[in-house]
Amino acid sequence: MYVVESFLPGVARFRILPDGTAGSRELFVDDVREVPDGLAFDVAGNLYCSCYAPSRIYRIGPERNTTVFVEDPTCHILSNCTNIAFGGDGFDTLFASNLGRWHITKIECGIQGAPLACHRAASRV
Repeated sequence: MYVVESFLPGVARFRILPDGTAGSRELFVDDVREVPDGLAFDVAGNLYCSCYAPSRIYRIGPERNTTVFVEDPTCHILSNCTNIAFGGDGFDTLFASNLGRWHITKIECGIQGAPLACHRAASRV
């Protein structure tokens, strides 16, 4: 389980133990600035982290290498982005909510998002 720590700022992770409890906190990355908020994974195991400030989304590789995926210094397209999620017909569009404006940003990135538990459950029906 990955958890945003907005005021660290960074992302921690916890292994879920066989009995269902959370293991010890492990710092995953602490080089996301300034206020990380939302998380989403792609099928390659990259973690995307949206930031309320600056208006930026990072891509963090499985080896914990952090790069800027997209950003908007003028805060018009991404504006204090909070939650993010993959969706769309091919599940290859990243959506970002914007607390600083009144819209959801649609980023057609061609990168397939990792299915969530709810997607796996729906495919079994």
